[in-house]
Amino acid sequence: MFFGVKARLAIKSEGNCNIVEVLYNSIFAEVVSPANVGRIKPLIRMDNSCSLYLEVEADTLSHARAFINSILYLINASIETMNILEGYRS
Repeated sequence: MFFGVKARLAIKSEGNCNIVEVLYNSIFAEVVSPANVGRIKPLIRMDNSCSLYLEVEADTLSHARAFINSILYLINASIETMNILEGYRS
C-alpha cells in the first residue's frame, strides 16, 4: 500500500528529561495501536538527549490530521496534568 502523506514531530526538553519520558508514555499506546490501523504507520522513539520523535505515514491527509490531532490532544492533557500536579506540590 502506498502511503502518500508523511509528518514528523519532535519534542525536546532542555534539562528535564522526565517531561519527555512522561509524554512518551502518555502517547505510546495510541502510537502502537492506532485507531486507523492499516491507514497509518506511526513510529515513536525517544533518545537519551531528552528528545521525543514521532513519525507518521498515512494514506490520506485527513487520516494523518486525525492521528496528529489525537496525539496533540494527549500531549496537551499530559502537560496540563503535570502543571496541576506541580501546583499541588508547591
